Amino acid sequence: MMALAFNPGDPACWIARGRSTEHAAAIALAWRTYPDLVSTAPLDLRMERSRARVAAMRPIHEAMRLETERNRVAANFAFVERQLAAGRADPRFSLILRARDVHALGWDDAVAFADGHYALCPAAHNAYYREVGIMRRKSAMHENYAVF
Repeated sequence: MMALAFNPGDPACWIARGRSTEHAAAIALAWRTYPDLVSTAPLDLRMERSRARVAAMRPIHEAMRLETERNRVAANFAFVERQLAAGRADPRFSLILRARDVHALGWDDAVAFADGHYALCPAAHNAYYREVGIMRRKSAMHENYAVF
């Protein structure tokens, strides 16, 4: 079986590789706007063309990354909801949904919440560990042992 020709300027090429219609059209437009130069063209011109195409596709790739992340989070929360509804739930599942519904946490922070790790803002996290470090050093000075 002979493989189909790869034509990056054709949206159908990207749709066949799993891209959505909108993303495929945008990627194909970037390739049509900044096509590869022939191999005999000077290297600096070919590199400049490639950089321009990469810059044109950066927002497209960022949009695809954000969409993938939204889908991952939605699928994970939906799985937890299905498991709870079926009665096959991990004890953390109700805490994960509580973290989402009550505390408006995203998936990663909701899992950390359910695991017993508090989702502190960076300033509170740093302040807490700064105080713990000070207390440990003071204790070590009085007890004559090292704290690592």
